[in-house]
Amino acid sequence: MIISRHRLLLLFSLVVLIAGCEGLKKDGRLSEGIIEYNVSYPKLDPNSVLIELLPTKMTLFFKDDLFKTDLSAGFGMFRMNVIVRNDDKKVSQMVKLINDRFVVNYDEEAAIESNRQFPEIRLEHTGNLKTIAGYQCKEAIVTVLNDSNETYSIYYTDQIKLLESNWFTQYTELEGVLMEYQVERYNLCSRFTASKVTATEIDDDVFSVPEEYKEIEEQEMNDKMQEIFDNFSE
Repeated sequence: MIISRHRLLLLFSLVVLIAGCEGLKKDGRLSEGIIEYNVSYPKLDPNSVLIELLPTKMTLFFKDDLFKTDLSAGFGMFRMNVIVRNDDKKVSQMVKLINDRFVVNYDEEAAIESNRQFPEIRLEHTGNLKTIAGYQCKEAIVTVLNDSNETYSIYYTDQIKLLESNWFTQYTELEGVLMEYQVERYNLCSRFTASKVTATEIDDDVFSVPEEYKEIEEQEMNDKMQEIFDNFSE
């Protein structure tokens, strides 16, 4: 049987693509790529002017024990990135507001201390499963241990190889990558739901803090962030 040149090229391309994806896996799990999330605001009035200003997407870049989140809002005037280095337990929170650029750097102790500003929670693992962005995810019920006693579901997967990805968050006891979850900060509740996972090589420079970012203390950053969200609310 004679195979046409076009089919040979197509077959070769498929082999290269599959081989490339396999090269980004460790222990059979994806260890390098991009996760895209849809962002919603379950406690926000759908008629609020904030709806048009707040981010609707978040991108997470990951490579072995490194990852970076990217959020932008206000028609590009505001951007926030968080870089996490799990190997030495370091976190950098970067904010760009028009022409101003700031960064707060945390070591492990400072990151854990900062996490204490969130209410304590209790997790109940239900055993329920849900497929999100093509990955099997486990459900946990979160109970917020304050006057609200609020409960909500989150989902995480162990099919992506990003170890200890929650050590600096309120979900620190979860061993897996969060695929649907929520965070309440700056008087705003944000829910993130993974929509797509892409296996691709990530350049190491993605996980570096550009030199033009000015280092500041956490309280100053919190004040700036609260001011930004308050301005959005006006």
